[in-house]
Amino acid sequence: MPPVDNNFDTTLAEACRSLARRWDAARAADQLDFSPEDVAHFSTNQKVAFLEAMIDYPPLPADKLAAMDRCYAWSSIANAEIRFAWQMLCLAAAYTPIYPQVVTFLGEQGRMKSLNKVDAPLARSTFDKYRAGYHPIAVRMVESDFDASTRAST
Repeated sequence: MPPVDNNFDTTLAEACRSLARRWDAARAADQLDFSPEDVAHFSTNQKVAFLEAMIDYPPLPADKLAAMDRCYAWSSIANAEIRFAWQMLCLAAAYTPIYPQVVTFLGEQGRMKSLNKVDAPLARSTFDKYRAGYHPIAVRMVESDFDASTRAST
């Protein structure tokens, strides 16, 4: 180990974790105290860090995910990393309103595995629809994932 202790500033990361703790604590609340200002000054990396921190908690109920989306407009963001993190959070909760956006994202980006875990027929039909646009190695890898999940469920 080096003889110097590093002293990192975790202020930006703590803001993300703090907001995630607030959302986790509000999962059973009738009234929510959140606003777009919560993330207005977050960088893209902080928004992703917040969403990834949320994945560490048990999945939020559908009404809270809908409220979060209304508050922060995650579903309308074009940034692929934010979209991916938001959709992963929603898929972890099997939040079905996000599925059409996931299908669109898969057609653009090709990340399939998480959808297969929550809705295998939708994942398969999406793959079949966009298959021609994927690299041959990606096709083999996705087919391998489908085969493995089929064997695991039988």
